[in-house]
Amino acid sequence: MGAAESVEQAADEQGIDVSEISGYRVMRVFQGSPAWRSGLSPFEDFIVAVNGEVCDDQSNPLGNVLNGHENMEVDVLVWNCIDEQGRHVKMTPSKWSGPGLLGAAVKFDKLDPASTYLWHVIDLAPRSPADDAGLTPDKDYIVGTPANVFKKETDLNNLAKEAARKQEYLTLCIYSSATGRLREVELKPSDSWGGKGLLGCELATGLLHKIPPRADSTQSPGAASGTS
Repeated sequence: MGAAESVEQAADEQGIDVSEISGYRVMRVFQGSPAWRSGLSPFEDFIVAVNGEVCDDQSNPLGNVLNGHENMEVDVLVWNCIDEQGRHVKMTPSKWSGPGLLGAAVKFDKLDPASTYLWHVIDLAPRSPADDAGLTPDKDYIVGTPANVFKKETDLNNLAKEAARKQEYLTLCIYSSATGRLREVELKPSDSWGGKGLLGCELATGLLHKIPPRADSTQSPGAASGTS
């Protein structure tokens, strides 16, 4: 049985409606951690189950499960929201030089729609904040910040307005369809850079602007995309 089917099986065995299933979204992976060595990737990977047992945020939280399996190899069912596929990952929760037994920041979230509220970079103006930050038209997608993914279409605009008001830099997480990897960029939204908009780029969202699956979606994203 494939990993994708295992998501449905794990939910069915525990009486969970698969359309309502959630998981622990990986927000950040620390280099050298158990999560990093297992190839987990920020934004796109969700931890759904450990040793076949679905994790939730109430009766069976991930932290409790990891504490109960410290220094023991476990089978982790991971759902990737870009490829829309599951995979099994071997991991040994353990103390290391950084925080936690996993070495990753996670947030409980629904699997569907996991990658709905993002912005596709269509075009950008020369010398704009987006251009200065190195964004690439057509290939780059703004998916959130290191702490949060976007939940509403207005989230990015609100963040940009607040950063511009305070004259501060804004750290955004950018997914590149060219590399299949996530990176963090800093840009400074401004209404005085000499062009239109606070970012100086044309953005689009919706079904026509979803992140395309990787050419070989059978391959896991890999640890390199999750270091920080």
